[in-house]
Amino acid sequence: MLNLDEYLKNKSSTEINKNIKNGDVYILKSFISYNFIEINNTKKLPIIFLIFNASDLDIIDFHIEFSLTNSQNILAFLRESIILGLLKYNVTYLPKEILNDSSFKLSNNIKKQINDSLSLKIHDFTHENKEIERFINFLNSDIEKNLKNNITYENLYDFLSNYLKVNKNLPTFIETEDNNLLMLLFKLNIFLPRIKRKIHSYGIQIHNTIFNDITYLKRYLGEVAEIIYNPLNLDFILAFKKNYLIGKIKNDNLK
Repeated sequence: MLNLDEYLKNKSSTEINKNIKNGDVYILKSFISYNFIEINNTKKLPIIFLIFNASDLDIIDFHIEFSLTNSQNILAFLRESIILGLLKYNVTYLPKEILNDSSFKLSNNIKKQINDSLSLKIHDFTHENKEIERFINFLNSDIEKNLKNNITYENLYDFLSNYLKVNKNLPTFIETEDNNLLMLLFKLNIFLPRIKRKIHSYGIQIHNTIFNDITYLKRYLGEVAEIIYNPLNLDFILAFKKNYLIGKIKNDNLK
């Protein structure tokens, strides 16, 4: 992990805009690790996304993806990164900008929806920072050295967690008694998919997963609910009826 320590030591001398507050602006980067991972009986190259805090180039979060067309996963990752930033810097404001210097591009329509809802602008941007590029090269090299011939999604995920010192143990929807923070977190659900599903006696089915809680759902049997879910964490979903929150419905396999 010498390379990360060297990066953390050197980044203080990097030219950074000192007027940017912690959590104000994030930088999204990505790179391909040329180590095949078997996913659903198919070997694929992992695309690794990194989120940096622009004011000091701290690493906030990472994500492993296998397709640039899977916008739902990447949007959910951006949401997770913002929440980690809120906790890391102990702030109650959302970032103003995300500078997207990655191979993933959002549609103008989605960027407008996010900006209209959160006053958060996502720009396609080339951030030419030699220290970040050097670090990414180090990281890619260390993945190759440490995981060569023994790379799975799980051990790549664990390696990145330890290497980057990122703790991703967050629930899908953080529970808090702070109403202002709760409203802020609820607004971030704009990054998550919304779908309609019929409520059956066995519950609600999404992606071959059953969610059920008879306490919340029994009075709505046979009706159609709007569902918000996190594709990166299917522990539970939020079910709504005419903008009224029915409840947080747990994954039936976790009971």
